[in-house]
Amino acid sequence: MSRQRIAILGLVAFVAIAVNACQVSSIDTQTEKETILAEKESEIRDLIDKVDEYAVIGGEFTEIKNPVTPCKVFIVQNNFTPGVAQTPDEGYKYSPIYFELPEELQAKSAAELNTLVQLNIYEAVTGKYTNGDNAYTLHTEMTVIDMTKNEVIYFADIVQKPFTNITDDSQLHRQIPEYEIIARIEDLAGYIRE
Repeated sequence: MSRQRIAILGLVAFVAIAVNACQVSSIDTQTEKETILAEKESEIRDLIDKVDEYAVIGGEFTEIKNPVTPCKVFIVQNNFTPGVAQTPDEGYKYSPIYFELPEELQAKSAAELNTLVQLNIYEAVTGKYTNGDNAYTLHTEMTVIDMTKNEVIYFADIVQKPFTNITDDSQLHRQIPEYEIIARIEDLAGYIRE
């Protein structure tokens, strides 16, 4: 066998080992994330078990009011998937945005919960791009309920307009505006980040 062929085989083996290591590393990272999420979910199991109950609480919004202090929040959202038509009976789930809230604002149990945030997320076709694809506007209806009074204290329709131009299908749908939802909850609660 020539030196050149041995060198190439050695390089191929090295690359194969490196790729395998990267795959194992990404699996480990994903497994770690799933383990951490499962641990967090187990800590708030009594809240998660009541999502269906929390989804139907509502009322008429009349004016913005301050939530109970200290504000202890839980967030539920409809089962939204970008680009997939929603039907009203798909139900709700707890929102992963909950874990992005500052620790001080997170309700840790159903007994502690005094401020419920409901997110109703949907896409509406608002036009067409020059390539013929539909242009979507993402709506996130945010309803905040004071659970101590069973009263709607805040409502907003956060609208993300379609992109002005489109280069590929992966950009057709916008993401849920987590940062804006968190900022609005913090503002309502009077929370100031340090």
